[in-house]
Amino acid sequence: RWSVQFGRTTAFQMDALANVVNLESRLQPLKKDILTQGIQDMEALLPTGQPLSASALVHLSIWYRRLGLLEPSLFYLEQATQVDPSYALAYMNIGNHYFVLEEYPTAIVHFERSLQVAQDPKTKELTHINLGQANRQLGRYKQSLQHFEEAIQSVPIGAHILRATYLSHILAVKSLGNLWH
Repeated sequence: RWSVQFGRTTAFQMDALANVVNLESRLQPLKKDILTQGIQDMEALLPTGQPLSASALVHLSIWYRRLGLLEPSLFYLEQATQVDPSYALAYMNIGNHYFVLEEYPTAIVHFERSLQVAQDPKTKELTHINLGQANRQLGRYKQSLQHFEEAIQSVPIGAHILRATYLSHILAVKSLGNLWH
């Protein structure tokens, strides 16, 4: 369906294809055929032996997850960490995978790894939120609160909706854990 002929590396082709499929799937979010075709086209680029893109592998994983196929989703996330061990979004998505399966201790391990390698503030913010949620599920309210507070510190003052969301998490954790100062 999509023709990716850039004459560059497979990693470049995979990233370009990921951008096209993500755009089309956002425009038509319930069209499983778009994701299925994207997966087929992306996987056709894999056996070329050229360097792969960790970012494209994470996109491929997310597409599988959106289709409800968790096993290949996790496989491609693990591949992404092998391609680029410093790609924080891969670890964060592995953590999300285990969070959905309610395997919170395993999710936390991967979220912590994401936080260790994360360079950009947005990834750190999202990882703190994920750590806060996973710790809250385990009844670790003090750790949960610390991560939500870290996340709120990273949000610009003008982002009222996001700050309000994080504050609601903080209030919920304080209520659950009886952590009022």
